[in-house]
Amino acid sequence: MRNMDVNEAIKNLQFSQREDTVNKVKEAIQYIRDFEGENARLTANKILKNCDVSRAVLYKRHILELWNPRLWYHRYGRKQGGVDPYYDKELKKLQAEKEQIYQKFKVSEGRNQQLTEQLQKQKQISQGYLARNKELDEENSVLLGKLSQYQTMMHSRGIQF
Repeated sequence: MRNMDVNEAIKNLQFSQREDTVNKVKEAIQYIRDFEGENARLTANKILKNCDVSRAVLYKRHILELWNPRLWYHRYGRKQGGVDPYYDKELKKLQAEKEQIYQKFKVSEGRNQQLTEQLQKQKQISQGYLARNKELDEENSVLLGKLSQYQTMMHSRGIQF
């Protein structure tokens, strides 16, 4: 039992030291970003100047992922089937752009549907007007025929108008 307690104590010590190292590196990265800007290039030398860890520690798996995700991907990410962080950002941008285009497409599709319905209504109205116009033309022809008959009858009787 004593041996198990020692193992647990060692594990706890290693875990706490690991967390301390991670915190030191995170603080150094934040200091660099605060001092040089959010898009500052992170290098091992810059981080080493701002925290007291060895260069070998910077290249450990859990630390490397914090300050150099591309190198981490090339060393470890491929094995896990991960995506290169650079391309992951590009992929996210493209997916957002695709979503925006899809939303615009949906809006355009809805507008197209509305316009198609309006066109159908206008066609129906136009067909109604054409039918009414045809009826009026027929009625006008009948009235012109009757007018012609009356004019002929008036002229035969010698009535001038």
